[in-house]
Amino acid sequence: APDGAGDINSCPGQGTLASGSCLAPSAASSAAALAADAEGGTQGFGSAALHELGIDALTQALGRRPVSAEEHRIAPILHSIGEGDYGEITRLCLHFAPGQGAPSCLIVKRVRPKDEAKVEPTEVALAEHRRFLRSFLVEAAAYRSFAAPLEGLGAALPRLHFLVPATPRLGEPFTMVMEDLTVRFPRGSSGEIRRMTQEETEAALRWLAALHASFWESPQSSGGDLFERGCYWVLDELGALQLSGVPEGYGNRYVSRGEWRRLRTAAPAIAARLAGRPAASAAAGDAADCAALPAGRRGSEASSCVVPTPSGTQSHRYRTVLHGDAKPENILSSHRGGRGTAEVECAGIDFAFAGRGYGACDVAYLLWSELAGNVVDENLEHYHAALLAFLPQASGVGYTVAKLRQHFELCALDFIRWMAGFKEGDYFWAMPWAISILRDVLDRLDGGRSLSLSEYARAVDREYPLD
Repeated sequence: APDGAGDINSCPGQGTLASGSCLAPSAASSAAALAADAEGGTQGFGSAALHELGIDALTQALGRRPVSAEEHRIAPILHSIGEGDYGEITRLCLHFAPGQGAPSCLIVKRVRPKDEAKVEPTEVALAEHRRFLRSFLVEAAAYRSFAAPLEGLGAALPRLHFLVPATPRLGEPFTMVMEDLTVRFPRGSSGEIRRMTQEETEAALRWLAALHASFWESPQSSGGDLFERGCYWVLDELGALQLSGVPEGYGNRYVSRGEWRRLRTAAPAIAARLAGRPAASAAAGDAADCAALPAGRRGSEASSCVVPTPSGTQSHRYRTVLHGDAKPENILSSHRGGRGTAEVECAGIDFAFAGRGYGACDVAYLLWSELAGNVVDENLEHYHAALLAFLPQASGVGYTVAKLRQHFELCALDFIRWMAGFKEGDYFWAMPWAISILRDVLDRLDGGRSLSLSEYARAVDREYPLD
């Protein structure tokens, strides 16, 4: 249940709903629901949802036939990034006949894509809208693809019970009906921005390691249902447009103008290498120079400014499937942890930007607000150990901590590039270790002087060669 999963608790008799109000149907819909109740043997204001989703489908999913329901609103879809008109997430609490067990709750995510006429008529907004539409289908595909492999490794995620319709189409409404994990994993279930405890962070890293081990070096991971490159901040059409909007002479107290100019020029080469291809493949063609398009250049020039898919053979060595948005808000925890408590367990949610990549990018996003570089280093080693423990011994050969750090460095630079284009670097203060990595990597690539894209591409291939 992404983008603001509601506070724990669920149904009457199981606790108090801390946030989210009971959906109040109109008089007409209430009358229709009650009429349907009389015919179908259900009752209660939430019963309209029973008929919308299908009582038989719910019965098959739960193994019991519901007789009444209540529905509680959790949040609009994408509300955490200030978007609206894409649908909403609710908790549907089902009741059963006497002797059929306690109430049970489900998460219902109704995707209702915004009409393009309501999208701000800018190239950035329209490109982001198109990516959102694709992300909803990616999320549904990820829940289907991830369930069996992760369960086999003991890693939790919500079970997708069914879709309505069964085969969603791009840009059209559909509904996901999923397991509600908030009783088992209450921490983070309100979607609040929180700082994880170290115990939670280690549990989240174990969960990510299980995901990455499940699809390790698999070139056909989930077919074409996921994004070609996982992570929200990839340098695709949207990323290039955001980057082109960064003002000339950009800089702040964390990243100087010169450092930004060097990173901006190197960005396509770094993106190509993170796609598992030689960085030199990004230097072919004029379109690759779109990252350097001056601010304010729009119209035909900007609309054609799309980073091309790098050419050349793609290496699957050390690559896997990424969560794609592995921030603390999308990781539920069983508890805070602490001395004398049981080991913290985690569950991942919201796979809207899942796709192929290096696992280090998920790790970088999870750790972005960690202030201490030594703690980041310790967490990298914890993730590495967990990953090797999940992988068959032969599969982990060659994936050293040093190799992980190489991938992590590229992911950090890619993330900084995105943060500048997306939020103008407002949060650079939260990642001092990443700024240190930026300076170290740039100096190794260019010796402190700006290069051309082709020169940066050769430098990236020299410092970060494909295996």
